[in-house]
Amino acid sequence: MPPYRTIPSNEEPKKGSLSQYVEEAVKQRLSFEETVDSVQERNLRYSEEEIEESINEAIRETRATSRS
Repeated sequence: MPPYRTIPSNEEPKKGSLSQYVEEAVKQRLSFEETVDSVQERNLRYSEEEIEESINEAIRETRATSRS
C-alpha cells in the first residue's frame, strides 16, 4: 500500500475508509518497529568492526558481480 491515498475527484470516500487507512498504517509501523528491534537485538552479538566488515564485503561482492 502506498504511503498516501488518492481518491478520484468524481468519487466520494467510503464511510470508514480513513479509519481503515489509519489502521493499516499503524500495523505497518508496528511491523517495521518490530523488525528494527529484532535486527538491533541480533546485532548485539557482533562488534561494530564485524558489522562494518560484513557490509564492506557485501559491497565489494556486489560491485564485482555488477562489473562482470
